[in-house]
Amino acid sequence: QMLHIKRTLNKGFTLAEVLITLGIIGIVAAMTLPALTANYRKQVLVTRMQKFYTVFNQAIKMSELANGELDTWDMMGDESYNTPEGSVKFFNKYLKSYIKTLKTEYYYDSKAPLGGVKMYFSDGSAALYGSQHVLFYPVASIDNGIDGKDTFYFALDTKKKMLLPYGQHNVLQIRDREDLMNNSTFGCARSSNKNRRFCAALIMYDGWKISDDYPVKI
Repeated sequence: QMLHIKRTLNKGFTLAEVLITLGIIGIVAAMTLPALTANYRKQVLVTRMQKFYTVFNQAIKMSELANGELDTWDMMGDESYNTPEGSVKFFNKYLKSYIKTLKTEYYYDSKAPLGGVKMYFSDGSAALYGSQHVLFYPVASIDNGIDGKDTFYFALDTKKKMLLPYGQHNVLQIRDREDLMNNSTFGCARSSNKNRRFCAALIMYDGWKISDDYPVKI
Protein backbone atom coordinates (compact mmCIF):
# COMPACT_ATOMS: atom_id res chain seq x y z
CA GLN A 1 0.00 0.00 0.00
CA MET A 2 2.81 2.42 0.92
CA LEU A 3 4.72 1.65 -2.27
CA HIS A 4 1.58 2.39 -4.33
CA ILE A 5 1.14 5.77 -2.66
CA LYS A 6 4.80 6.66 -3.24
CA ARG A 7 4.59 5.87 -6.94
CA THR A 8 1.43 8.00 -7.28
CA LEU A 9 3.08 10.97 -5.58
CA ASN A 10 6.16 10.72 -7.79
CA LYS A 11 4.01 11.23 -10.89
CA GLY A 12 3.19 14.84 -9.91
CA PHE A 13 5.14 18.05 -10.73
CA THR A 14 7.70 19.45 -8.36
CA LEU A 15 7.48 23.08 -7.26
CA ALA A 16 10.53 23.88 -9.37
CA GLU A 17 8.94 22.38 -12.46
CA VAL A 18 5.74 24.38 -11.89
CA LEU A 19 7.69 27.62 -11.48
CA ILE A 20 9.73 26.95 -14.61
CA THR A 21 6.55 26.26 -16.60
CA LEU A 22 4.90 29.45 -15.34
CA GLY A 23 8.05 31.38 -16.18
CA ILE A 24 8.02 30.07 -19.74
CA ILE A 25 4.34 30.94 -20.10
CA GLY A 26 5.08 34.43 -18.81
CA ILE A 27 7.92 34.94 -21.29
CA VAL A 28 5.80 33.74 -24.22
CA ALA A 29 2.93 36.00 -23.12
CA ALA A 30 5.28 38.99 -22.83
CA MET A 31 6.56 38.33 -26.35
CA THR A 32 3.19 37.83 -28.02
CA LEU A 33 0.93 40.24 -26.11
CA PRO A 34 2.23 43.45 -27.76
CA ALA A 35 1.68 41.97 -31.23
CA LEU A 36 -1.81 40.79 -30.30
CA THR A 37 -2.63 44.20 -28.84
CA ALA A 38 -1.33 46.00 -31.94
CA ASN A 39 -3.33 43.72 -34.24
CA TYR A 40 -6.44 44.38 -32.19
CA ARG A 41 -5.92 48.15 -32.42
CA LYS A 42 -5.43 47.88 -36.17
CA GLN A 43 -8.62 45.87 -36.57
CA VAL A 44 -10.62 48.33 -34.48
CA LEU A 45 -9.25 51.27 -36.47
CA VAL A 46 -10.01 49.73 -39.86
CA THR A 47 -13.47 48.50 -38.80
CA ARG A 48 -14.48 51.92 -37.53
CA MET A 49 -13.12 53.74 -40.57
CA GLN A 50 -14.76 51.38 -43.05
CA LYS A 51 -18.07 51.69 -41.19
CA PHE A 52 -17.82 55.48 -41.23
CA TYR A 53 -17.00 55.47 -44.95
CA THR A 54 -20.02 53.27 -45.70
CA VAL A 55 -22.42 55.22 -43.48
CA PHE A 56 -21.37 58.59 -44.90
CA ASN A 57 -21.74 57.47 -48.50
CA GLN A 58 -25.10 55.88 -47.75
CA ALA A 59 -26.18 59.23 -46.31
CA ILE A 60 -25.13 60.97 -49.53
CA LYS A 61 -27.18 58.53 -51.62
CA MET A 62 -30.24 58.95 -49.41
CA SER A 63 -29.92 62.72 -49.48
CA GLU A 64 -29.64 62.68 -53.27
CA LEU A 65 -33.09 61.09 -53.44
CA ALA A 66 -34.51 64.12 -51.67
CA ASN A 67 -32.20 66.91 -52.83
CA GLY A 68 -30.89 65.92 -56.24
CA GLU A 69 -27.41 64.73 -57.13
CA LEU A 70 -24.41 65.83 -55.08
CA ASP A 71 -22.91 68.04 -57.78
CA THR A 72 -26.10 70.15 -57.81
CA TRP A 73 -26.19 70.85 -54.09
CA ASP A 74 -25.86 74.48 -52.98
CA MET A 75 -22.17 74.18 -52.16
CA MET A 76 -21.40 74.15 -55.88
CA GLY A 77 -22.74 77.65 -56.47
CA ASP A 78 -22.54 79.28 -53.06
CA GLU A 79 -19.09 80.05 -51.67
CA SER A 80 -20.59 80.75 -48.24
CA TYR A 81 -20.80 76.99 -47.77
CA ASN A 82 -17.00 76.87 -47.70
CA THR A 83 -16.86 78.65 -44.33
CA PRO A 84 -17.19 76.99 -40.91
CA GLU A 85 -20.66 78.46 -40.48
CA GLY A 86 -21.58 77.47 -44.03
CA SER A 87 -20.39 73.94 -43.34
CA VAL A 88 -22.82 73.72 -40.42
CA LYS A 89 -25.58 75.00 -42.68
CA PHE A 90 -24.65 72.48 -45.39
CA PHE A 91 -24.50 69.57 -42.93
CA ASN A 92 -27.86 70.42 -41.41
CA LYS A 93 -29.49 70.74 -44.81
CA TYR A 94 -28.06 67.74 -46.63
CA LEU A 95 -26.62 65.18 -44.21
CA LYS A 96 -27.89 65.49 -40.64
CA SER A 97 -31.11 63.56 -41.23
CA TYR A 98 -29.28 60.62 -42.77
CA ILE A 99 -26.38 60.05 -40.35
CA LYS A 100 -27.05 58.52 -36.93
CA THR A 101 -24.88 60.14 -34.27
CA LEU A 102 -24.68 60.28 -30.49
CA LYS A 103 -24.29 64.05 -30.74
CA THR A 104 -22.98 66.82 -32.98
CA GLU A 105 -21.26 70.07 -32.13
CA TYR A 106 -19.57 73.02 -33.79
CA TYR A 107 -15.84 72.32 -33.85
CA TYR A 108 -12.62 73.76 -35.20
CA ASP A 109 -9.52 71.65 -35.86
CA SER A 110 -6.37 73.69 -36.33
CA LYS A 111 -4.52 70.84 -38.06
CA ALA A 112 -6.33 71.14 -41.38
CA PRO A 113 -7.44 73.92 -40.56
CA LEU A 114 -11.07 72.89 -40.68
CA GLY A 115 -14.19 74.14 -38.94
CA GLY A 116 -17.72 72.82 -39.05
CA VAL A 117 -19.70 69.96 -37.53
CA LYS A 118 -18.10 67.24 -35.44
CA MET A 119 -20.11 64.01 -35.34
CA TYR A 120 -19.72 61.50 -32.51
CA PHE A 121 -20.61 57.86 -33.21
CA SER A 122 -21.67 55.01 -30.94
CA ASP A 123 -18.54 52.94 -31.66
CA GLY A 124 -16.30 55.60 -30.08
CA SER A 125 -15.15 57.29 -33.29
CA ALA A 126 -15.88 60.77 -34.61
CA ALA A 127 -15.71 62.81 -37.81
CA LEU A 128 -15.48 66.52 -38.57
CA TYR A 129 -17.19 67.87 -41.69
CA GLY A 130 -16.11 71.24 -43.06
CA SER A 131 -15.91 72.83 -46.51
CA GLN A 132 -16.42 69.57 -48.44
CA HIS A 133 -13.67 67.85 -46.42
CA VAL A 134 -13.89 65.35 -43.57
CA LEU A 135 -11.44 64.42 -40.82
CA PHE A 136 -12.06 60.99 -39.31
CA TYR A 137 -10.95 60.18 -35.77
CA PRO A 138 -10.94 56.44 -34.91
CA VAL A 139 -10.94 57.47 -31.24
CA ALA A 140 -13.14 60.52 -30.74
CA SER A 141 -11.16 61.87 -27.79
CA ILE A 142 -7.87 61.93 -29.74
CA ASP A 143 -8.36 64.81 -32.15
CA ASN A 144 -4.89 66.34 -32.27
CA GLY A 145 -2.81 63.22 -32.68
CA ILE A 146 -0.77 61.60 -35.42
CA ASP A 147 -1.86 61.65 -39.06
CA GLY A 148 -2.30 58.09 -40.28
CA LYS A 149 -3.04 56.84 -36.78
CA ASP A 150 -5.36 59.26 -34.99
CA THR A 151 -6.54 61.38 -37.92
CA PHE A 152 -7.51 60.42 -41.48
CA TYR A 153 -8.46 62.71 -44.38
CA PHE A 154 -11.44 62.43 -46.73
CA ALA A 155 -13.16 64.75 -49.20
CA LEU A 156 -16.36 64.92 -51.24
CA ASP A 157 -15.69 63.94 -54.85
CA THR A 158 -18.18 65.87 -56.95
CA LYS A 159 -17.39 63.82 -60.07
CA LYS A 160 -17.90 60.40 -58.48
CA LYS A 161 -20.54 61.89 -56.15
CA MET A 162 -19.25 60.28 -53.00
CA LEU A 163 -16.86 60.66 -50.11
CA LEU A 164 -13.35 59.36 -50.86
CA PRO A 165 -10.02 59.41 -48.99
CA TYR A 166 -7.45 62.05 -49.85
CA GLY A 167 -5.45 60.55 -52.69
CA GLN A 168 -8.46 59.02 -54.38
CA HIS A 169 -10.78 62.00 -54.73
CA ASN A 170 -10.85 64.29 -57.74
CA VAL A 171 -8.42 66.95 -56.44
CA LEU A 172 -5.53 64.80 -55.25
CA GLN A 173 -5.63 61.63 -57.32
CA ILE A 174 -2.80 59.14 -56.96
CA ARG A 175 -1.19 57.00 -59.63
CA ASP A 176 -0.31 53.84 -57.74
CA ARG A 177 0.54 52.40 -54.32
CA GLU A 178 4.07 53.79 -54.43
CA ASP A 179 2.66 57.27 -54.87
CA LEU A 180 0.37 56.74 -51.89
CA MET A 181 3.36 55.74 -49.80
CA ASN A 182 5.89 58.29 -51.01
CA ASN A 183 4.11 61.32 -52.44
CA SER A 184 6.26 64.23 -51.25
CA THR A 185 3.31 66.51 -50.56
CA PHE A 186 0.62 64.40 -48.89
CA GLY A 187 1.76 60.77 -49.02
CA CYS A 188 1.56 58.29 -46.17
CA ALA A 189 5.34 58.33 -45.73
CA ARG A 190 7.08 57.33 -42.51
CA SER A 191 9.26 60.42 -42.67
CA SER A 192 6.35 62.86 -43.00
CA ASN A 193 4.63 63.84 -39.76
CA LYS A 194 2.77 66.97 -40.81
CA ASN A 195 1.26 66.14 -44.20
CA ARG A 196 0.64 62.40 -44.01
CA ARG A 197 -2.81 62.60 -45.57
CA PHE A 198 -2.98 59.65 -47.98
CA CYS A 199 -3.04 56.99 -45.25
CA ALA A 200 -6.79 56.32 -45.47
CA ALA A 201 -6.39 55.90 -49.23
CA LEU A 202 -3.53 53.45 -48.64
CA ILE A 203 -5.63 51.37 -46.23
CA MET A 204 -8.51 51.37 -48.71
CA TYR A 205 -6.14 50.53 -51.60
CA ASP A 206 -4.85 47.53 -49.65
CA GLY A 207 -8.35 46.11 -49.26
CA TRP A 208 -9.31 47.79 -46.00
CA LYS A 209 -6.40 46.48 -44.00
CA ILE A 210 -3.22 47.81 -42.45
CA SER A 211 -0.46 45.98 -44.28
CA ASP A 212 2.87 44.92 -42.80
CA ASP A 213 4.68 47.81 -44.51
CA TYR A 214 2.19 50.44 -43.31
CA PRO A 215 4.50 53.32 -42.40
CA VAL A 216 2.81 54.46 -39.19
CA LYS A 217 3.04 52.47 -35.96
CA ILE A 218 -0.46 51.74 -34.66
